[in-house]
Amino acid sequence: MKSSMKALVKKIIRMIFGDYGIYHIYTLDLKSSNLESSVAYNTKIQLITGADIAASSDNLIQQQAWYAGDGSYAYGYIDNGRLIGVCFFWYGERYRKRNFWPLQPYQAKLVQIVSLPDCRGQGVAPALINYSAARLSEQGFHQLFARIWHSNTSSVKAFSKAGWIRIAKVIEVNPLRLDRSWKIKFK
Repeated sequence: MKSSMKALVKKIIRMIFGDYGIYHIYTLDLKSSNLESSVAYNTKIQLITGADIAASSDNLIQQQAWYAGDGSYAYGYIDNGRLIGVCFFWYGERYRKRNFWPLQPYQAKLVQIVSLPDCRGQGVAPALINYSAARLSEQGFHQLFARIWHSNTSSVKAFSKAGWIRIAKVIEVNPLRLDRSWKIKFK
């Protein structure tokens, strides 16, 4: 009964507002953060390429390869030779095409983070977030952002554990399926 009611509410909301999204915006100020980048024994996190991702034996990881390339930094969490998690930051022109949250020079947005289902709950995501943030700071970035779906509690926990703070909530609606959606920002 509860799930059918939830489905009905979602259907009504979609009829009125069209496609919608409710996101939390998180940030990390790299100039004032104390970043830790240690990882467990037999584990390493490193900068990777689209080819590294495509060569993974895990389909979920392979599917992320398109996030790599010009205007991005891709990091992989490797445990005993197996790529078990990846995260991607976009900046500059690459990000301007998406442009959900405005970026200034020396800012980047974490656009995707994935860890394999059998490795979740083991600290892979917070380690990837911390390590990659430390490396981006070394590259001259000053501030990082992430957009997290409002009900994605595991991502909220991972970013909070990594020291990021929530700065806004954004509701995006597309009433009557207009050419461009509307964004309502709450601080």
